[in-house]
Amino acid sequence: MRTATSIAALVTAVIATAPASGATGDRPGPKPANELVAYERAPGSDGAQSSIWVMSGVGRERRDISHTPAGASDAAPSLSLGSGVMVWQRTAGGPPQIFGGDVFGDTPMQLSNFAGGATEPAISRDVQIVASVHVGTDCELWLLDYSDSAKQRRLTDHGGGPGCDSAPAWSPDGKRVAFRRTTPGEAKFMVVPAAGGTPAPLAVDLAQVSAFAWSPGRELLLLTATDVPTLIAVGTAGANPRRLASDAALTGTPAWGPQSSWLTAVRRQADGSTDIVTVDGDGGPVKDITNTPGVSEGHPSPGYPSNQGSGVGPGVHAHSLPPRGHGRRKHRTRAVVATAAAARGALYVGHTNQRPKRYGQQRLADNEVSFRVRGGRVSGFAISWLARCLDDFHGALDAPLIDRSGFDPLRLSGGRLSIKGAGYSSVPGPGQKADVSLALKGVVRGRRASGTLVVRASIAVDKVYIADQCGTNLGPRFGNHPIRWQATLRG
Repeated sequence: MRTATSIAALVTAVIATAPASGATGDRPGPKPANELVAYERAPGSDGAQSSIWVMSGVGRERRDISHTPAGASDAAPSLSLGSGVMVWQRTAGGPPQIFGGDVFGDTPMQLSNFAGGATEPAISRDVQIVASVHVGTDCELWLLDYSDSAKQRRLTDHGGGPGCDSAPAWSPDGKRVAFRRTTPGEAKFMVVPAAGGTPAPLAVDLAQVSAFAWSPGRELLLLTATDVPTLIAVGTAGANPRRLASDAALTGTPAWGPQSSWLTAVRRQADGSTDIVTVDGDGGPVKDITNTPGVSEGHPSPGYPSNQGSGVGPGVHAHSLPPRGHGRRKHRTRAVVATAAAARGALYVGHTNQRPKRYGQQRLADNEVSFRVRGGRVSGFAISWLARCLDDFHGALDAPLIDRSGFDPLRLSGGRLSIKGAGYSSVPGPGQKADVSLALKGVVRGRRASGTLVVRASIAVDKVYIADQCGTNLGPRFGNHPIRWQATLRG
């Protein structure tokens, strides 16, 4: 691992010499318009000092979801990348505590009750929560359970000495937590195993960096503490820094979108208020998505739309079975061989025959399909609309089936790919049941691919968690016929 000194030198060199990366627009998956951003807004609604709002990644369909009491303050939201569950800190006549809710504005619930208070919560993709818990002038990190407030454990400990651990951020795999440690005369970034252990220094120099976030990939997102703040993506060991954007008014804490295809940040305006901005994940211009003079908006936290509801917890994972044989094996054509073997990580992007769907208060206009072909295998197959509809029942489907990572890699034989028998049957909670099966077929011919996806689902959940018009049955008699898809090799 590189030292913090060498990281500082790398960051300085990137700021001084490297132009901002150019947006290529070829990243797979949903774009900002089809994803959500949770953020804090001050002053808040109905007499609140600040409240939590959500909007699309382009600043549309804005709404207050936190039910903040008059005079209270809700701040620092953290939205799970894989569901609609989020947490934030609330101050209401006493020390701040951690509250949990969802993007559809169900009544939130209190998750902590520490005498000294708790701040800056961060929630992982699988809904683990870490927060900074205060004891006098010191603070340390604790892990909290979303569904059971009695389940909590200390994650870091100063051993009785003075200090504060704050600004926690989850690694993409949910196995580590990065944070800022401040002790008398010293401040540094650290990383600790989520299972517990001894924190280790992270290769980031606090003299050069004012804020950081962890991407869904393998990079850190840094905001430099320089005369012209600069957003930089860099490997966790300090390798390959990339300058993404610079702006003298950038402030606060940035955050990656769910697939690293875009990021959010905060920019201060001439009147002193702040607004939310976005930048392409490959770098490019800073784009304002809010414009609220006199009202400050900050601490953005992007994630997928969902109607999960706070009462449906994670833990039941769907799985896909390996593809079955199809009788006599066909010989690969030259075009298929070129695509499957010679093209390393070839990206196919296209569309399905799905129409835009109403989903709660959002319209899912994206009907994209994407996947990669590498070494004779298809991986990362994803249809965004279907992923989001099924993610409505996240407690039954934790979405490795069709999601950011897609199906398990499928063998490409004779230019064909298929999967049968994928699915699950689950009873995640009282009054809840889900039975889902999927059948995927496709053919790859050189630069073009096409196929179908058939979904059969019967899902029953408590009414409070049912999506408005996504449907509780995805069978044909409810208008959900086989999904036809086409894709073209990009690049």
